Amino acid sequence: MVAIKIMEVKKQPFTVLANEVNIMKKIYHENVVIALDAIYVEAVKKFWLVMEYVNGCSLRKIVRNVSLEEGHICFISSQCVKGLDYLHKENIVHRDIKSNNVLVDVHGRVKITDFGTSYIYDENAKKNDLVVSPCYMAPEVVARRPYDYKIDIWSYGITLIEIIDGEPPYIHEEGARAMKLIKRNGRPSINKYDQLSDGLKSFIDTCLVVDASHRGTARDLLNHEFLNGDQILVTARLAQKNSSSSY
Repeated sequence: MVAIKIMEVKKQPFTVLANEVNIMKKIYHENVVIALDAIYVEAVKKFWLVMEYVNGCSLRKIVRNVSLEEGHICFISSQCVKGLDYLHKENIVHRDIKSNNVLVDVHGRVKITDFGTSYIYDENAKKNDLVVSPCYMAPEVVARRPYDYKIDIWSYGITLIEIIDGEPPYIHEEGARAMKLIKRNGRPSINKYDQLSDGLKSFIDTCLVVDASHRGTARDLLNHEFLNGDQILVTARLAQKNSSSSY
């Protein structure tokens, strides 16, 4: 069983599609969706990207159907951060980390997916273009300053807020308005912050530092005390608690 992503060159430039394919061909890690093959069909001007099939659902679907405990958050984070650490060691910046791009299968395997906006980091050619869904954008992205791997860490911090509060900050605002609020407010507030353990607060604090030079790395998160806590298995079946959807 495989998953096939069919991408039309008419809808996206060839170079953009080729970039996603080339990046995925470099990836091999248990916490990242793996590409098995890629084919470009000139006659119909389409890429067929063949990937491993993840029998489950997105983290967003789980968050919308159940309230997760800290043990669940520890479980998910331990796997997501391993995936990010691997990508960053390979000089890959994902640029679109969010709950919809984190998949959880029926056995509890957690995998990062969707590399459509990813790029290979180059110290001598840093990017400053706008990417990522607005409410997950790091302050340096909003400000159009050169950025690096640390934008993925901020986006994961926003994903943690989404897990805790049920939705990310500014989700109901238009894109431009959301970016203005990020620029003005910096780190967003968390409705349930006072209910969190000191370990989880510190873990989130490591992600959501406005000054990227002081923000934690994926390696810092891997070594954080929060991930040494008790983990509670999360599987895609949790999303069926309040939903009749099948996978």
